[in-house]
Amino acid sequence: MGNNRIYLADWNYDGDRVRLVYSDEEVVFVTKVDFDRAFGAIINAEKHEVIRDFAIKDGEE
Repeated sequence: MGNNRIYLADWNYDGDRVRLVYSDEEVVFVTKVDFDRAFGAIINAEKHEVIRDFAIKDGEE
């Protein structure tokens, strides 16, 4: 069984948000405050955990 883990491939600041790009090409936005505060947790977490715990939902900013 191969390792098909989706990993954080890139990230960059976008104003007061951070744009996270995953290996499956999905983009997730988190607040810069959360990213700076929980950097280690965010970069090491599974994508679904980042979405659950940190993602900016539609209509939030």
